[in-house]
Amino acid sequence: MYNTPMKILSLLTLLLGALVVIALAVYAWNLWQGVWRRDSESVVRKASAHEDQVNSVRVLAKSLLDGDLNLSEGAIRLKVLLDHLQPDGSGQRDYPDVYALHDAIAHMPRGAARKACSRAELRAMDNERERLETQYREQVLLQAGGLLEAYPD
Repeated sequence: MYNTPMKILSLLTLLLGALVVIALAVYAWNLWQGVWRRDSESVVRKASAHEDQVNSVRVLAKSLLDGDLNLSEGAIRLKVLLDHLQPDGSGQRDYPDVYALHDAIAHMPRGAARKACSRAELRAMDNERERLETQYREQVLLQAGGLLEAYPD
């Protein structure tokens, strides 16, 4: 029924189709390997970032306890780190005075914005900040010790 050239053409078409399917399967496999590799790299990056944040909390807490870090600056930095480490909001529950001090001074300008303030404004803000630091000092330092216990070496 089929002549020889038609059989050869059918066989070549079948082989070409099989080659296309194999090539697409290899390409799909390579794409999946890339996805798996990126996923595993992402897990490693997240774990590394988490460890860096934990180390930063330790350094900040120790610096606060040693008196090497201004209480306000420590509260600002710790609040940000705790928000990342404890996204469920437990940081605010576990370390309320760190958050309270942060919230009390958050309105105060920093960096270039602070430099743009007049001397009188700076003096008023510094007086307010010092009053707040005195008010929160004992509790913030206790909570800094708690952070060292919560995130041991």
